[in-house]
Amino acid sequence: MEARKALEKRAVSAATALHDTEVALRAAQEAHDAARRIVAYIEQQQRSVDELVLVAQGLLHPIRRLPDEVLSMIFEVVPTFRPKRPILSGSLKPRRPFVISAVCRRWRAVALSTPALWNTFHCNIP
Repeated sequence: MEARKALEKRAVSAATALHDTEVALRAAQEAHDAARRIVAYIEQQQRSVDELVLVAQGLLHPIRRLPDEVLSMIFEVVPTFRPKRPILSGSLKPRRPFVISAVCRRWRAVALSTPALWNTFHCNIP
């Protein structure tokens, strides 16, 4: 009889230990899931901050401090620039003013007010 009581006591103790570990496991899984959600949130916030930094760097870029007159002079030189290696294919060269004017509002305004960019008309006749 003593042996049976000892076994029952061990069984109850084992069942209690099993229950406690299951509760602890569920708590650990919940903590793990919460930590994953926090990490995902932090990573998303980090991506947002990185995007804001890129925008801020663009706003602080030195080319933004150039006067419109200097920017216009640069735009006038672009069509005459002949790099050692071709940057644009022949079919893109006539579109340079359009490419320049598509960069941002300021560049568009400067490009549209720079007549030298628009004084040539290209027409391909087959």
